[in-house]
Amino acid sequence: MGIGEVKLHTLENGDGVPVMDIAAKHTPEKGVIVVHTSMETPLDPNQLYQLATIAGTNPEYRVIGFGNPSGDRYYFKAQELSFLKRLRVALFKDMRPIIAPELDYLKQNGISEWYQIGYSYGALKATTESEYMERGSLKGLLLVDPVARPRNLIKLMRDFSKTYGPLGKYVNSTNLETYHKARGDAALNRNHNKALLRPINVTIAVALSRIAVLKRLKRVMTRQPQMKTMVAWGTASEIGDDAYMQKKLDALSAHGRIERVRLEGLEHAFANDVHLHAAIIKQFLA
Repeated sequence: MGIGEVKLHTLENGDGVPVMDIAAKHTPEKGVIVVHTSMETPLDPNQLYQLATIAGTNPEYRVIGFGNPSGDRYYFKAQELSFLKRLRVALFKDMRPIIAPELDYLKQNGISEWYQIGYSYGALKATTESEYMERGSLKGLLLVDPVARPRNLIKLMRDFSKTYGPLGKYVNSTNLETYHKARGDAALNRNHNKALLRPINVTIAVALSRIAVLKRLKRVMTRQPQMKTMVAWGTASEIGDDAYMQKKLDALSAHGRIERVRLEGLEHAFANDVHLHAAIIKQFLA
């Protein structure tokens, strides 16, 4: 699909992150989109297909996607944080060690303004990353079906496990043979359970179960009053809570305008319908 190769960006201390950087196809470039995917999703053929779809439907934007800790083939060791850093993430809900390589990559590439887009766990990453940006530098923040509210770790993992059942129908709804092949390639030599049990993913799950994403969104909206904000969620999402989302977003509207995309009857996996996901992003950027 002509989007180049995945590269590994590493800090001096050895921490790193896989990155896919897709140049804008049209000039003048309108801006930069930074995309964060769900937990334990590397930059495998499945995720690259989705990034290519986002880039293809927004050719006037540069698209940067970061991978998450996963299996051996996808540079997980560069993201296996030290014990003390994992402790910071799990106990103190300090996500800085997770996003430090990403922020460094953006800084090194001279990117001073960009849009943040995150799905699921990626919504937490997008929100957290936005907290560390300079005032006035964030053009927009899109959260796609974030974990609506804190819950205990066991409950969170059970809720996440329920999301795999409906996933196939959203993939199939695209009627894309190439997408099916990409997902098939991604599944080769991949042990999902083994990747989830890596210490860093357990650490992320603990933090995810304790962090209220919409509280962090409030801090970002206060710090970045100029940004455009959109939240999209499925009313039947296994990790969501429709009533909670509406109540919290009503309260947040006092801090700035929030565009809402409330998807009636859709479950958490709806972002795996690449057409729907791309359409939400297209509306966000419009």
